Amino acid sequence: MHFESYTTVKQFSEMELQNNIPKFLLSFLRLTGLVEISDQNVKCSSVSRTIDILVFVMFLDLFVITLMDFEHSESKIDMAYLSSFFLTITVWFILRYKKKGITHLLQKSEGTSSSFREKILNFMILLNYCMPLTYSAFLVCSLNQSEAARYFFYGCEVKYISIQTVITGIKSFLGYMIFPTFGNIVALLYIFLCFRSSDCLNNLSWEIEKSSLEDFTLSKQISILKKRTKIYYILLNIQNNFSLPIFFVIVANILICGCITGWFLIIKWDESDFLLKMESVFFGTNALVNVISILWTAGNVSVEMSKFKEIFHYKTHLKLLSRYSKQELHFKMDLMNEPEFVLTGWDVLPLRRSMILGLIGTLLTYTVLVMNTNGSEKINVRCSTELKK
Repeated sequence: MHFESYTTVKQFSEMELQNNIPKFLLSFLRLTGLVEISDQNVKCSSVSRTIDILVFVMFLDLFVITLMDFEHSESKIDMAYLSSFFLTITVWFILRYKKKGITHLLQKSEGTSSSFREKILNFMILLNYCMPLTYSAFLVCSLNQSEAARYFFYGCEVKYISIQTVITGIKSFLGYMIFPTFGNIVALLYIFLCFRSSDCLNNLSWEIEKSSLEDFTLSKQISILKKRTKIYYILLNIQNNFSLPIFFVIVANILICGCITGWFLIIKWDESDFLLKMESVFFGTNALVNVISILWTAGNVSVEMSKFKEIFHYKTHLKLLSRYSKQELHFKMDLMNEPEFVLTGWDVLPLRRSMILGLIGTLLTYTVLVMNTNGSEKINVRCSTELKK
């Protein structure tokens, strides 16, 4: 499949992109340098470069803290969180590399989206902006001096509480901005593009359905198929630009679910402290909603594509029964022989609605397996202790 060369794609102005993207989403993409805008000022460019440096520094900081605290059993499980963090950073740099393609895709993805849906999307993005502040404030208020030293100061206790509070707040804010906030906004962008494509396909299906057999002429069919080809081109570009990033986002969120499960295999819920419970609810709910939303909306594209083919097939079938046309028969056969379109994550994970139950089942299966293994290890330890006595 050949795509348009992105090296020749012109840079678009912010006003052009505002017609296609919700404003809060566009402001995030513009600030982080994930789109190429011709009127982007030097200030935004310097901010995006500064963010690149902060992302790299935050990963090194988390990596060093995890290694230094690796002797604790919880910290070994925290490697799953570190992996999620690393995957999110990888998504960041992949999207920075693909920014020409993303800009081109956003410019081409014209369509009618409901204002209500765009308001919801803007609200979700605004909520994601606020969550790091809420989380860092909660963390600063909850951590004592020894916990802050362990998680933020490489095991060294800080004498001055004010300095500890400021640094803890900044580091927790930046950490949460990277994961899961950035992954959430990438997921929202992907969901927005999938919803827009689904809406366009649904409108075409409705156009076919409401057309009478007399109006459903050969020229009408060609016009509808041309519109459908444009949508198909957009979907291919979504797949080309987001296949790998969205796969990493899904894997990162599944890992964090495994991380939370691992915590409570070691520490019972009743025995765990309030901070661990809140973080588990916070990250776990976010991860589940993220994965389910991606699979549901991406799966809806396949549903709408199949619905279009069925309605087109039904209409042309009725048309052929009333008046045979060889050209209409060719259109019908070409469309029905076309392979089913399914968005995938890196050509590994088919993004279907049925995968929601599959992933939940897999997670539960491995959870039970780990719990049984953990239980048998405890029994073996007890038996060996009794034999020694």
